[in-house]
Amino acid sequence: MIKLTTVILLWLVVLWRFPAAMRNPRQRAMWLAFLGLSAAATTSVPAAGLFIDDMLGAHNASVLVKHIVGIVAIAAVLEFVTAMSNPRFLERSRPYNVAGALAVAAVMTGLFIATEQPTRVTNFYEAYRDSLPALGYSLTFVIYLGAAMFFASWMCLSAARLAARSWLRAGLRLLGIGTGLGMVYGLLRAAHLGYQMLDKDFPLGEAQFQPLADAVQYLAIILIILGNAVAPVDVLCSAHQDWTAVRRLRPLWRDLTTVVPEVVLAAPLGRNPRIQLHRVVIEIRDAASALAPYIPDALRQRGDGGGDTAIQASGLHAARHAKIRGHHPADAAADQISINEAAVDLDELDFDAEVQRLTALADAYKTAGTASSTRTSS
Repeated sequence: MIKLTTVILLWLVVLWRFPAAMRNPRQRAMWLAFLGLSAAATTSVPAAGLFIDDMLGAHNASVLVKHIVGIVAIAAVLEFVTAMSNPRFLERSRPYNVAGALAVAAVMTGLFIATEQPTRVTNFYEAYRDSLPALGYSLTFVIYLGAAMFFASWMCLSAARLAARSWLRAGLRLLGIGTGLGMVYGLLRAAHLGYQMLDKDFPLGEAQFQPLADAVQYLAIILIILGNAVAPVDVLCSAHQDWTAVRRLRPLWRDLTTVVPEVVLAAPLGRNPRIQLHRVVIEIRDAASALAPYIPDALRQRGDGGGDTAIQASGLHAARHAKIRGHHPADAAADQISINEAAVDLDELDFDAEVQRLTALADAYKTAGTASSTRTSS
């Protein structure tokens, strides 16, 4: 049941990550890793293994297929982890990664062919424990797995210490622990095979060892899945925050750009919430600068530098109505309420801090508008 659940979960991850992998080349390595893991896990299901054996016309062919796609998955995991933790090292490491995977696959294929297999078996590791080619085949895979997972875990945990975002740190740590357990699984298998080669009894009997090895393997896969899922969660949370900020800023943006439409860029906003937020922030700042000369003298004198958000909001509200009524702007040299952080260029702006400042201004602007309506009605 655990095996089947893991297989279903892996295929769901493959389907979930497919659109992102097609859009973004940087996501394809991890998608390929999950595709390989899913295919390898599927071949372990008895019905699927039997189908592959019958289709290829060879006993235990599913074992070789499982390990070949497993090698592809391991190489893809190394590619993804390297790209995420040390992108500058990616181009130099890729040839060695590919060459190592091809060499391991070639050696294992040769050893598999050299193994006499008169029947189909349910446990390749145990069934051919007296065959040196079979032991060499299995040892080659688990040593490669252990070594690859060691490097993947080391790179993930090292990158986690340097990650700026808490969600990214959590994802890298889960990936590091998951790949570390993959290394432990490889070491367990290697130690077990080593005892078989020496014709000695392993400290754990088969009834205890196999469930332990399976538990480590499945826990490693689940942690890798969770670690990979954390980054999209971070993206979704950031997108939600950006959408919320856009919704809060949109009434202010709409009021200001209605009277100074020239500040609105001609290009459509699009659907990316971060891009929309950048556009709204920039256009609010430009509109505020354009409306600043229309602030009435009384408010300009009260502003005294414009540091108070409520005064800034009142000034914007009054300036908007002054422009609508056709008033002439004040002399540019006159003292004005500073709606924007004028001394800071956009390239140097702390964007998140500016979003917080403008959302507070938008809330105060709404309050100023309500107060103005109340005074007018009374």
